[in-house]
Amino acid sequence: MLKPVSMPTLSSRERGTYTARIKIPRDVASDYAKAFGQRWSVKTSWRGLTEADAKEACIQWGNIIEGRFKALRAARQGHNRTLDHRELHGLVGLWYAGYVARYEPKPGEPEGWQQALDDLGETLTLASGPDDSERTYDALLADPSILATVRDDVARATGADAFLLDHGYALTPESRAAFLDALAPRYVDALGLLLKRAKGDFSRDPVADTFPTLEPRGKTGVSVAALFKQWCNETKPANGTIRRWRPVIAAAESQWPDFRKITESNAREWLRSLVNEKRSANTVAAIWRTALKTVCNWAIGQGLLAYNPFARVKIAVPRKIATRESKAFTDNEAQTILREALAYNEAGALKDAKRWLPWLCAYSGARAGEIAQLRGQDVKERDGVWAMTLTPDAGTVKSRKPRSVPLHEHIIAQSFLDFVRSRGDGPLFYDGNPDEKRVRHIVQKVGEWVRTLEIDDPEIRPNHAWRHLFKLIAERASIPERLSDVITGHAAASVGRAYGAPMLADLAREMTKFPRYKCSD
Repeated sequence: MLKPVSMPTLSSRERGTYTARIKIPRDVASDYAKAFGQRWSVKTSWRGLTEADAKEACIQWGNIIEGRFKALRAARQGHNRTLDHRELHGLVGLWYAGYVARYEPKPGEPEGWQQALDDLGETLTLASGPDDSERTYDALLADPSILATVRDDVARATGADAFLLDHGYALTPESRAAFLDALAPRYVDALGLLLKRAKGDFSRDPVADTFPTLEPRGKTGVSVAALFKQWCNETKPANGTIRRWRPVIAAAESQWPDFRKITESNAREWLRSLVNEKRSANTVAAIWRTALKTVCNWAIGQGLLAYNPFARVKIAVPRKIATRESKAFTDNEAQTILREALAYNEAGALKDAKRWLPWLCAYSGARAGEIAQLRGQDVKERDGVWAMTLTPDAGTVKSRKPRSVPLHEHIIAQSFLDFVRSRGDGPLFYDGNPDEKRVRHIVQKVGEWVRTLEIDDPEIRPNHAWRHLFKLIAERASIPERLSDVITGHAAASVGRAYGAPMLADLAREMTKFPRYKCSD
């Protein structure tokens, strides 16, 4: 069985510009070239996006490309689908809606659409012969012999084959021919509508109401909860993602028991209704919309959904007025926290976490959860370098890959190794077996404790700000960004930077450049 396509890796050329590439598997290369023109690899780029938005766009794009490969393999293996009459016209309607939606907001000049109509008319006239030069479009497109002649032209002009693959349809030759024959007159309608729009006529489109709903094959609907479960089983997302998205999926399941019947307008109206005093527009956009878009895009790639109703839905997120220049702690804030942590000696279950977690975050830029789940067995000496290994074996690591981070000499000087030995091989900051729920509790409580130290600016995150500060100090200390990325677990900025992973000794050498915090004197 062929393995799924690896997700693309983002590359950043300049601020706000991202590129991605996927190699086309050999078994579908020739078929992919016929449909899309590329034989060796598929590339794309995005401009003006934040890193988070670019990562989301990259995942969605990767799902679409993988869906194309799967559809091409299905066709090659003879698993082609036959469309019934209703499904055929429903699929044409889906193409029509997507084509119009792509150009309707900015239709451009009327001349471009008129030229497209003229080009199509010339193609039809050449196919019919000089004696039919006076026949109308409708008459020409009702002639089966003419339709058969212009099918390839219609496919190229409409992008029909790419559309079918993007929606998970690998059709029999007969069904493809029937689809193109039904599509041709609707292509004329779409060009005519866009010509009207370019002239400023935005009256109601009667053609849009003529298409049937694209009904699911079989009698059962599609449960978004079932899709989410399959998505989790296949993609193995982080536990934190599953935890955040599960309430979203449950709410959507309650709203739409059959997810194939939801329209884009339904999706937009529902998402906008979720914004209230307790749930911000940013939460709806970043969590609710992202969850549903991601699962639906995956389902399209699996042939489980025909289209994604959340793909183009936007949630207006008010711009926050920033009163702080940086997301990193200031020197005074960092010194206050570390001084209090160094002196912390109150009895209680969180004593060790409050003592060591801020210091370890400060000298590693690690995520607080990665530190809170550390075990004694994860702190070892290798080739003369004491290091802590942040590994998925201990709990959640965002990259899902282990990384070893050299211990700063100041951490060792504070007798951290003696503390580790006293705890044995198990979790350092709580008793018992590894437990993600307890790790989250520790991170939350340490953050709350930091707030009690008058570090109460709402624009600063009491645990995560160490990551920002570490990168800032590393840059001042002339630690190469590529190596500080490895230490903090940030994704490589480009494919090239991912090659030649540095050795622990390389990281330890760079860590010697990182200055001591001055709050322990």
